Amino acid sequence: MPPPSPLEFAFLYRRIDDQPLTLDNYQPLVALYEDEHQRKVVRKPSQKGLSEWAITIACFVLAFGARYYGLKHKAGLNVGYVFSTKEAVTFFSKERFSGLRAETAFLANLFTHYDAVTFKQAGKSYLYVAGGQSVAGMKSFAADLLILDEYEEIAKSIVSLAQKRLNNSALAHEIKLSTPGLPGVGIDAEYLASDQKVWEVLCPACGEYNELDFFRDVRADGEVRQVWETWDKERLWKARMHVACPNCKVPVDTFGPGRWTKRRPEVESVSGYYVPPLSVGKVDLNRLAVTSISADPSELTEFYRSDLGLPYSPKGSRVTESMLKMLSAELPQSRLPAARWRDVTMGVDVGAKYNYRISASGPDSKRYVIAMGVVSSWAELDRLMSDYGVRRCVIDALPELNGCKDWALRHKGKVFRAFYPSTDALKTRMFRLAGEHKEERAREADANEADKQEAYTVQINRTMAMDAVFSIVSKQEEHWPAAIHNDPEVEKQMCAPVRVLVKDKDGQEHARWEHTTPDHYFHACVYDLVAFKSLPRSNFVGVLPYTGGEA
Repeated sequence: MPPPSPLEFAFLYRRIDDQPLTLDNYQPLVALYEDEHQRKVVRKPSQKGLSEWAITIACFVLAFGARYYGLKHKAGLNVGYVFSTKEAVTFFSKERFSGLRAETAFLANLFTHYDAVTFKQAGKSYLYVAGGQSVAGMKSFAADLLILDEYEEIAKSIVSLAQKRLNNSALAHEIKLSTPGLPGVGIDAEYLASDQKVWEVLCPACGEYNELDFFRDVRADGEVRQVWETWDKERLWKARMHVACPNCKVPVDTFGPGRWTKRRPEVESVSGYYVPPLSVGKVDLNRLAVTSISADPSELTEFYRSDLGLPYSPKGSRVTESMLKMLSAELPQSRLPAARWRDVTMGVDVGAKYNYRISASGPDSKRYVIAMGVVSSWAELDRLMSDYGVRRCVIDALPELNGCKDWALRHKGKVFRAFYPSTDALKTRMFRLAGEHKEERAREADANEADKQEAYTVQINRTMAMDAVFSIVSKQEEHWPAAIHNDPEVEKQMCAPVRVLVKDKDGQEHARWEHTTPDHYFHACVYDLVAFKSLPRSNFVGVLPYTGGEA
């Protein structure tokens, strides 16, 4: 007979540091061991015993899953365990799964005929271990339980392929667990879409259950954070630390009795947990306090994500609402002046609709954003080109490749179709127009019309161009009327992209912009900026339709 639950299996067969597994100081994890929901999401700090939990669940399903879940037509169940990279898989499989043999006699005999790094047999069940960057590795197995460990670092395309491994399973259980990255994406987005369980600790003094908060509840020598964050690190290392009940302010045992509470009980499709950093495993309040006042952005980022299990975007890494509001600070009554404009350009981001930005140079030679909005047809873009006297437009070539090409032909010489190639293709250049070299222009003379149209394209270094837009907004190098930057959708989309540092396969850090929500207006700004910077200079002056003030 199988053990009555995965929790009892853990107590019977798992040993950690040569000692029987115990959940003392890990009380919140009991619910995870007992949770049999089909889809589970865990947003966690690092080093809190969650990988051991996932491994235990995997072993339980391999050994007893078919009988435990009453799948009489199945002799065994398959587990797919996906980790972040191929290198991480090798280390993880050898240390964690192969290391199980030294824990108990049962686990020593779990993997029978095959016990390779990426493929293990457990009786009639099979374990597949794959790296989260390999497409090939996602196509070679069928799974009844899929575990996506360090979900934040697994490519989205790989996640989609991995999930298809569950298509033919009667069980089809899925676990996603990870430390978070940016707010609203990755594991944080998955957690926000769940029932959002949080751990509440009972205060014996007042009888209230409360979710503990590091910034609100941690005391140093009895002082609140607003006081101790001004101390130097040496003083914090020596301070007497405790966690205070947010209700009665009495010191509370963070490992004492507690309960999981659902913030969104109406959600039943996903069981989500935020593992509490102050109530699980080893907690060094002095170290946490010292790290929390660091001036090093990288250290502070890891403090939020790895120590607290909270999503975090560093300061200065995204456009903010206050930055946008400053763009109208020098405008009379925050509106555009009546003026004669020159060098009018437009950028268009193509999606379900067409988000556009139109800008022009004023009499003072500064750039003014004249209009931002959304239209739903190529004909409406035609009207914008005509009404505003647009000299050059850069438009997203994808996803409507043919439609975009046809529209550009109607405005031949004025419209350039934009592509984002790999950053390496442009290296230190923000953009490159096709046909800008003499030999390319010479070839155009003998080309047919279809080939000539390819000359009206531009390749854009995505990171560099988005950096440039961020710099312009943060330094207030453009004027935007308040009516534009106060538009809720404009504000939301301009604040969506976040600049992050990621490591390549060689361990080198590179900047990359990621979006947490749709960011079409931001990319319209990119295309408009490239349109202006690539514009041949002239003395052309046009009068634009104007509704923001008196003409």
